[in-house]
Amino acid sequence: MAAVRRLLLPAAALVLVLGARAAAAQEAAPMVPPAIAYRAGLMPLAPTAADRFRAANPTFDGRGVLIGILDSGIDPDITGLQRTTTDEPKLLDLRDFSGEGRVALAETAPRGDSVAAGGRTLAGVAALRRLGATGPVFTGALRERPLGEAPACDVNGDGDCDDALPLVVARGEAAWFVLADTDGDGSLEGEQPVRDYLVARETLGWRRRGAPAPIGIAVNLAERQGRPELDLCFDTSGHGSHVAGIAAARGIGGVAGFDGVAPGAQLLGLKISDNAQGGITTTGSMLRAIAYAIGFARERGMPLVLNLSFGVGNEREGTAVIDRLLDSVLVANPDVVLAVSAGNEGPGLSTIGFPGSADRILSVGATFPGSFAVPGSAGQGVPEVVATFSSRGGELARPDLVTPGVAFSTVPRWKTGGEIEGGTSMAAPHAAGLAALLVSAERAAGRPIVAERIRRALILSSRPLGSGSALDQGAGLPDVQAAWSWLQRGHPAVPVIVRTASGWSAARVVRLPGTPVRDSVVTFTLTRDRAEGALGLVLSRDVPWLTAPDSLPWNATSATIPVTWSPTQLDAPGVYTGAISVREAPGGDVVARLVVSVVVPEPVADTVRVPASSIARSALLRVPFRADSARGFAVVARLERGDSAVSAWLHEPGGQPLPGDHEKLLEPGVPGEFRIEGGDARTGTYELVVAAPATGSVGVSAEIRHAPLRLGASLRAGQVTVTAAPARAGPVRAELGALLTGAERRVRTTLLEGGPRRIPLVLPGWAREVTVDVTLDRADWSRFTDLGVTLFDTAGRQLAKEPMTTATLRLTHELAAAARGAPAELVLFPGRADSTDRAPVSVEVRLRFHGDEAVPLRTPAGDERARVTLDGRPARATFALGTPPWPLPDGMQWLVLLVADVGDETWTRETAPAPASAAPPRRGRP
Repeated sequence: MAAVRRLLLPAAALVLVLGARAAAAQEAAPMVPPAIAYRAGLMPLAPTAADRFRAANPTFDGRGVLIGILDSGIDPDITGLQRTTTDEPKLLDLRDFSGEGRVALAETAPRGDSVAAGGRTLAGVAALRRLGATGPVFTGALRERPLGEAPACDVNGDGDCDDALPLVVARGEAAWFVLADTDGDGSLEGEQPVRDYLVARETLGWRRRGAPAPIGIAVNLAERQGRPELDLCFDTSGHGSHVAGIAAARGIGGVAGFDGVAPGAQLLGLKISDNAQGGITTTGSMLRAIAYAIGFARERGMPLVLNLSFGVGNEREGTAVIDRLLDSVLVANPDVVLAVSAGNEGPGLSTIGFPGSADRILSVGATFPGSFAVPGSAGQGVPEVVATFSSRGGELARPDLVTPGVAFSTVPRWKTGGEIEGGTSMAAPHAAGLAALLVSAERAAGRPIVAERIRRALILSSRPLGSGSALDQGAGLPDVQAAWSWLQRGHPAVPVIVRTASGWSAARVVRLPGTPVRDSVVTFTLTRDRAEGALGLVLSRDVPWLTAPDSLPWNATSATIPVTWSPTQLDAPGVYTGAISVREAPGGDVVARLVVSVVVPEPVADTVRVPASSIARSALLRVPFRADSARGFAVVARLERGDSAVSAWLHEPGGQPLPGDHEKLLEPGVPGEFRIEGGDARTGTYELVVAAPATGSVGVSAEIRHAPLRLGASLRAGQVTVTAAPARAGPVRAELGALLTGAERRVRTTLLEGGPRRIPLVLPGWAREVTVDVTLDRADWSRFTDLGVTLFDTAGRQLAKEPMTTATLRLTHELAAAARGAPAELVLFPGRADSTDRAPVSVEVRLRFHGDEAVPLRTPAGDERARVTLDGRPARATFALGTPPWPLPDGMQWLVLLVADVGDETWTRETAPAPASAAPPRRGRP
């Protein structure tokens, strides 16, 4: 799923995991033996008291509760996902809403005792009649190649992904069934019929002789106008199976007691993602799956908890269509709890993804469990810390809380060796499991299930961790025993929605250098679903620079609260975060937190030096700074004190991680450097973040250097003219150069309703790599839940793929020799939040092809550099294109790297020079 991007481990745990992974890869064994993982606490239940709660309340283990897992699917053959603590079936149903498993069927007449299916002839048709089949026979095939990359796509375990696995569908006395040649002997004799999973919980799996099936498959069979429709539900990602184990596994790896959070709960597997295209949701899949889950639970009288370990980045907080749609569902179903991962774009601020930003969900960030900090420690003496990858709030007062974000859990057989995963995708099912424990307890107590009470109980029971603000961790780490105590007191709970005038749930202010120093007011509006009498609200602050009324009455459904922040106490550049806690009465429960963050960035200057700052153990240093469009810059962070390597991250304006390598390692004597070329620099506030290790404090300094000029170019009559425009006052002496690096093609295309957008292209024979930049309008991005970008060769094999997590994507792929000079296809796979949204969406695609080596261009005098002086006005230098070493493909423009040496610093910008006398390059639709 798009919510999971990376797993960051401390060095000690990294050695353990990588060593175990290497051994597992050679022996097809688990990453860590399950019994050892159990003893080491690698399913971390202690931090949230889930283990102690279950020990004290053994019947409140989730029994009677249904947990719906909206994800990549769940493998039905996994040990640990078979039975509950009361010996009920663990998996009640598995459904595919993504369309990835759809198998096209055709009515096929048998010939004697054989039938043609999937390009093969299968014998043993008489087996169909012995199984009670009546009526026509339908055939189809599961093709491995569209399922993505090995080993997941190798469904039959024969070592390749080139098979078309034939299937036969017929109707028995009571239901349709599937028969397949699962052992590869060319016959249906001896094969077992597989009916719809809901009917019989039977599974399908191809296997080599003597070997178990690498992947378990559930069958979804429906009838339309007398003909069968077949979808195969499988997990070729492993993500959903891992998530399911955290929420509710029992006996992971066959080890008694090695359980998920709520082992008594039953599971509903709801596949919403196309795993082959990067784990992307498909149009409307999320809402269809939720509707199915609600109806399923209603029919069986079961309380429902949903988990959605998914998220993409917010471009304009508060505008995502999926947030609005999910909130509407939860308003209509106030007994349904929905836990959603906050996202893995941290540690920068303003990185909470949607739908983790919806109002009525439980938004879950991640901690790094102590049990993973030191191998085999089971967490003794090692504190929980907010994981650096966990997304943070800014414009949003999120996450609501944090739970363990790394775990050893259940995986399909083909993914043996990948049992340890990390991300907020792992934190959300932990929270969903906690909710299931509380729902189980409430059900046993005979009380109606109110989702807001469960949500509020978990938030109010949370304790802040040692470092980080509410934007890092929300209320903190929940204690399920304390949450149960709160529920037993019978507190009512009505959802309270917080908004600022900007439409956000928090106030984020950027105080630019040189702005007037005066107090400012931010107005918050609190809205509740219904007014249950007058409330006397009591307000308190946690920082001295925030002030608000001490108290106020709340008689209607909404209340307005002015909050004043004083800039006189916020002089130094940095990020300042404070909150006003709103309580029902003195000593009463917190009903809302009004979070304000003030960002004071470093100004734009030739060089900005940030003196060495001490960062406490597990804490963060945030360095905001301004940048200008088209003006390149460099950021250098140095470890001034401390022996342990630390990481630094760079986030763009708006919070998005820097495209490409946005994380650098700082070691003693080895700084980390980010270089942003002129073409990628944006106007706004960037954020450098450095994290101290859990082992102790460190000292870190930073330096930000901005280019003193901006570079541009034009092309006329075989001459490239490089223009250097001054970006500051005073003379600038530079040596300009230009290098031919390749060619570029720009395409403006349109995403229409209902399907992928295909862009045919030919990969130049001289191209070493291709870089694909895809850009949507930021307002349009809020209409999607996903957009996958995949580059295919002519045989349909994936060359590269990446799901978009914001409105911009950069995908770079090194081309193999066989792909050069061959046709290819770039395909955009949109997933819209609302299946009724049919409006076209414009997309800009930029394709850059780079040759093996850059070719220096020369001035008319034959030099590779031209000396210029900028004294308040632009300077220019001309370079001859000459005879390029590569042919220019049709529809492309030359790609040139512009270079300016200023002192000992080199500034660059890669661009396709526009013809000097022409309009911007024509953009065509493919």
